Amino acid sequence: MYDDKEWFIRELIESYKLTGKEEYLEKAEYLTDYVLDGWYRTETTDGGNKGGIPWGPGYTSKHTCSNGPMISPLVWLYEIYKDKPDEITCKTIDAGGARIERTEAKKDYYLNTAKMLYGWTKANLLRSDGLYHDATWTDDPRSSDGYCCEGSGAEGSCIPTETAGGVLYRKPSVCVRPGGSPLSYNIGSVLSGAADLYRVTKDGNYLTDAEALSQKSFAYFAKPNATKQGYDTWAIDGFNNWFNGVLMRAYVDAYPFYSAAAEYAGSFQKNLDYGYDNYLYRGFLPTNLLLGWGSNAENRKVNAHFIFAFAAEYAVLAKLELMKGQR
Repeated sequence: MYDDKEWFIRELIESYKLTGKEEYLEKAEYLTDYVLDGWYRTETTDGGNKGGIPWGPGYTSKHTCSNGPMISPLVWLYEIYKDKPDEITCKTIDAGGARIERTEAKKDYYLNTAKMLYGWTKANLLRSDGLYHDATWTDDPRSSDGYCCEGSGAEGSCIPTETAGGVLYRKPSVCVRPGGSPLSYNIGSVLSGAADLYRVTKDGNYLTDAEALSQKSFAYFAKPNATKQGYDTWAIDGFNNWFNGVLMRAYVDAYPFYSAAAEYAGSFQKNLDYGYDNYLYRGFLPTNLLLGWGSNAENRKVNAHFIFAFAAEYAVLAKLELMKGQR
């Protein structure tokens, strides 16, 4: 899946920034090229719904989770190369449908692609309430599950193909059917992207988006706890404990330009501290930070995914405190 690779890219770039080891940057750019090939494969030049990264090479559906997380790392790559002459050879499709390559400065390519990806995500996945759909799908009748046939070589596949210059290619697909409930990590990835784009461009439109998305996401996801006054309840079913951490990091990314975002991140701080003060057991926190381990054996199970998410949240909140001290 393209979205999985995007989270690796983010961590590789962070590792490069922390250590200066070129191998991390090389791997990040290798995977970036792989992911952006997904955009290239869905790009159209006929005035249709241009671009968007599908969920994976064998899908035509285009998700917030396969587009939003790639915005920030592209901005980070721009920052790495903004004062360097390095160039990159990238792919595109010309007006006649031919697959061609072009060469441009890495700093321009990465920043322009970040802007383009953010613009596509907002244009195609933004809901009327200011949050983001899970995905948008094609109307191909061969799709039985909404995601449109995994495996482009399978009989009856709805992955369209076309021939250009004697070579068979995946044909660009147009997705016109957005839907799916908002997910906190989807919102968080787009919010971080808006904050990062504003940071490097100072384009006020990104700041306006970041402020609005911060406000609306907190109102949607954080619900006042019915029994513990002053605390908020966040969904914790499925992977939501990790998903929520992505949104919390986005609030911290927005904080330098939108001070109210610290209050939203503070909701996580209060829950973490409550769980730590009341339920910490052998270095572990329960899945439900406000209710604890409970008497049910099922409640006493803990997902390592969530434990690492909680640790990462504390680290990001420490960063927030440092930023507050610098204001």
